[in-house]
Amino acid sequence: MSKTLEKEFARRRREKGWTLPETARRLGCENRNKGCRRIIEFERGESELDEATRERLAALLGIDAEVMERIRLREEDALKRAFEAWRARPAKNQFYYRAIPCLYLRQDIPDHLQTDEDVITFARCFSRERGVIAWLYLGRRERLAMRNGEVTWRRPFTWRNFREPDFGVQIR
Repeated sequence: MSKTLEKEFARRRREKGWTLPETARRLGCENRNKGCRRIIEFERGESELDEATRERLAALLGIDAEVMERIRLREEDALKRAFEAWRARPAKNQFYYRAIPCLYLRQDIPDHLQTDEDVITFARCFSRERGVIAWLYLGRRERLAMRNGEVTWRRPFTWRNFREPDFGVQIR
């Protein structure tokens, strides 16, 4: 669900002048407290409503499928543009490994390794020698996970799954 659509639900509810308990009652929630909590968490973007409840709420607020689809497409286009801007920025290859549970370290990749195959071979050897779980980010193109030197998955970055690597505190 998109933040814009959630904001649209909240805006329409406020325009109608409905309080949360009144909206929960109109929605047919037997437990009004639970209904209020679900609605407010949905409007804040903290959780999702099941599809049937979301459709009932949309009908109640006068939000038709065309409006929801238009907002979804606008959000998708914005996400694609943000992804392309992120991907256009130059980035070095990055290699992380799990030293012990909950401790992830970054390992420098030697400068003399130029091709992706060389970098992958280095990462696999490192992972095999130390018997660790590791992640290799090939610029902003692709990411790999490995365990004990074997690549467990290899995925390209796409606009649907992109996020910058974040391993919390990195000790060098």
